[in-house]
Amino acid sequence: MFDVAKVKAGLKGQVGWQQPNDPAYAIVDAANQQASSALFFTDNQFVKIPFIRANQDYANISDLQFNQVLSRIEDQAIVQVCNKVFDRPDYIDRQVLFPYANNKVNTDPLPAGFVGYKIIPDLQKNLAFEITRCALEFQGTGDITLLLYNSAIQQPIRTQSITITGPFQIVDLGWKMDNTEGFYKGEYYFGYNTQGVVPIPFEREYEFSEIKAKVTGLYIENVNVPFAGGSTDLFDLEDYEESEETWGLNPDISVFEDYTDQVLSNKRLFSTAIQMQGQIIAMSMYVASLRSNEKEALSADMIKKILLEMDGAKTDSWSKKGLRSALNSEVTRVKEELYKLKDGLFSDNDIISVTRS
Repeated sequence: MFDVAKVKAGLKGQVGWQQPNDPAYAIVDAANQQASSALFFTDNQFVKIPFIRANQDYANISDLQFNQVLSRIEDQAIVQVCNKVFDRPDYIDRQVLFPYANNKVNTDPLPAGFVGYKIIPDLQKNLAFEITRCALEFQGTGDITLLLYNSAIQQPIRTQSITITGPFQIVDLGWKMDNTEGFYKGEYYFGYNTQGVVPIPFEREYEFSEIKAKVTGLYIENVNVPFAGGSTDLFDLEDYEESEETWGLNPDISVFEDYTDQVLSNKRLFSTAIQMQGQIIAMSMYVASLRSNEKEALSADMIKKILLEMDGAKTDSWSKKGLRSALNSEVTRVKEELYKLKDGLFSDNDIISVTRS
């Protein structure tokens, strides 16, 4: 798995579009011309700005809109290449922290301070986790603010205010922690400040209700951090105390492999594959074009040449390797390069599959 938005932003500008010499088509903006790898989609003889302009579907497209088309081709190429490279299942585990039924009768009085859970992720560098949602079990109604701290940051890295309206409700969070923001490791604290909180959490005491699920890759313990006042700053880490109470919070947590940092740390490794994938996307646009005007659409003979360029061909007397086949070989090369980094970046349970002939 990888963060699509971060990967698109991080790899943007690795491969660019060359400005045509023909002044009538010198419309490629500066952002689309950027090519930090010195590779261009237009390095292929069949990927030409006039071809793309003439065969995209909107006849009256503006220069601004056309540059957006070029940008989208690059974005699509980036995502499609990463999907090809990281093509194995990513999820490691998913658990609701307290999976057993709870009897909502007795309550736990709230102490002054921060209450919740300490979460320590495994040292494996490509492991990420997400608090996808949290079940809230409180008696009474009122507001609480869920907080997530990392030990490296003074202020909470995630917050969400919630109004408790009944004894059981679920709040969607989507709080994903990966290794691209500079504070991934260390300790996390998930919970809330009790100052001003009116609802009282139900106690988990019914049969197996207090038994906590083991979440692969994470160490989680119940904590209470006594302090005065309502500051949102991170508390002194030495002040936390282990606790048996569950504080009315039952988070749903997913753990998965996250390769975002590996992509962003090895940008040039992906450049040639992105170039090829973008060229295939552009050529496929010609073939699927809705334009029919003979002055705009490519000729049938040119379409045949483009299909040959993409798919290749083989006869008894000659053969031509197509761009799709070359892309598959390049993707395999990228996988092999990442495989070489396994000892430093991946666990022994490496999920990148490399096929060697």
